[in-house]
Amino acid sequence: MVVGGVFSGAYSHLYRRSGRHLLEAGLSGLLFPILAVLVPFVAVMVTSDVIARKRQSGSIKVVLGLPYARLDLVVGSFVGRTALMSGAILSMAIVSGTITAVQIGVEGIHSIVGLFALTMLLSAVFVAIAVGISAASLSPTRASASAVVVSACFVFQFWAIVPYSAEYVRNGFQLPERLPEWGLLWNSVNPVVAYQRAAIGVIPDLAGLPLLSPIPATAPYYFYPEFAVAVLFGWILLSLSLGLGYLRFRSSDL
Repeated sequence: MVVGGVFSGAYSHLYRRSGRHLLEAGLSGLLFPILAVLVPFVAVMVTSDVIARKRQSGSIKVVLGLPYARLDLVVGSFVGRTALMSGAILSMAIVSGTITAVQIGVEGIHSIVGLFALTMLLSAVFVAIAVGISAASLSPTRASASAVVVSACFVFQFWAIVPYSAEYVRNGFQLPERLPEWGLLWNSVNPVVAYQRAAIGVIPDLAGLPLLSPIPATAPYYFYPEFAVAVLFGWILLSLSLGLGYLRFRSSDL
């Protein structure tokens, strides 16, 4: 909420002084890169100890002594922390939208609403990932460290190292001129990349930001915003029901 208020207020002040938007995408263009980096790390930081701390303290035995299955604990933890993150993002959206409407006008409010709706979905993805890691970890410290490392792999695009490394070896230790289709598909299932492409589908002007580009009409299906949204939902389902964290938690001793 504070972040939204500060940046919205600063942007509105500069808009009133210059009489024009500083970015083609308006306030959404300013908030988008901040949210894409900030939200994943905040989500895992407030979630990564949700099960691991109960395991360390022994309270998990009391919870599972009630008529609840382990999957109930995993899903319940996800729902609770997702609600917490969604509430914070909603508050930020309300503050940003209000400041923008009062100082600039209602133009562009729909873009802000769409951006924050996708941001809630992104936060749910990283909450789900952190819950899965927490379920697999024996201590809160290990869970937190693991969740931050995984988030960094997605946010800072270390995920893309895998196809480049594989093609580098396959091509006789020479970098490929372009990635094959499997490498492009691999990069497309990065949840942060999916968030970016889904946001471009909602707010096309975001494609003018650095490191982003419009989605060509002839692009493969995995570049489409619809596929990106499916990827985000897929990460949630995978992390909660089929993820390695839950599978380990399901069969582990407490």
